[in-house]
Amino acid sequence: MTPGLDNAGRPYFARFNRTATSNGWRKTDTRYDSIQVKLDRRFANGLLWTNSYTLSRAKDYTNDNGDIGTPADVQRSYGLSDFDRTHSFVSSFVYELPWLKDAKGAAGAILGGWQVAGIFIAQSGTPVDIRSGGATLRAPGNQQRPNLNGGQRVIGDIGPGQQYFDISVYSAAPANTFGNMTRNAGPRGPGYVNLDASVVKRIKANDRYVLELRVDAFNVTNTPHFANPGRDFGTATFGQVTNTLGPGDGATGPRLVRFGARFTF
Repeated sequence: MTPGLDNAGRPYFARFNRTATSNGWRKTDTRYDSIQVKLDRRFANGLLWTNSYTLSRAKDYTNDNGDIGTPADVQRSYGLSDFDRTHSFVSSFVYELPWLKDAKGAAGAILGGWQVAGIFIAQSGTPVDIRSGGATLRAPGNQQRPNLNGGQRVIGDIGPGQQYFDISVYSAAPANTFGNMTRNAGPRGPGYVNLDASVVKRIKANDRYVLELRVDAFNVTNTPHFANPGRDFGTATFGQVTNTLGPGDGATGPRLVRFGARFTF
């Protein structure tokens, strides 16, 4: 495949005057490097606490076994993985409140048997794969990207009409040539912060009959989880964050509170 020749640059078109579907395989590789730190408190005095931090970098040619975006120059597709997050911190705990947990009678039934739990996640953002239209590249089947002129800068503004990153440092590539940007070489999108928590009350009639009442709250702080900014160079929403993530994206949506009960006998 040769940029600038349109279909004439396709080997089957040049030979047979037609396009054809073909499958090809190229030896590629993925790489993951990380430093992981974990600090745990074993369950004691009613408290269990776990903490983990990961500093990592993941690189590959494509996401989820998809097609390589630049078959004319495969190395341009090698870059940070779509899911790459440099920093990831997770902390979780379970705590059985100590007061009156063994008390009998009304005081024990009301004030004892409480448990709280939670999980906190804080992660840096994923890379933005900045792209542009491929009409001037004239290489069907290849993804075009713009030129980067200088350093990239995150502004951090959120919402339609607001720039999350500075778009003035990008320009269209000359006709018939690839831009100098490679896959996932843009700035990183918004980070992800979330807190889930639960409160459980156990009421024991005796050792056999136990009623458990619970409240589970997802995204306790109702923090919006923003999607990456628009990645298409030259469009009206380029560099703007206009969407949020939800359960379909593997993220927690707006605050959700769930009530439950269980009777054990």
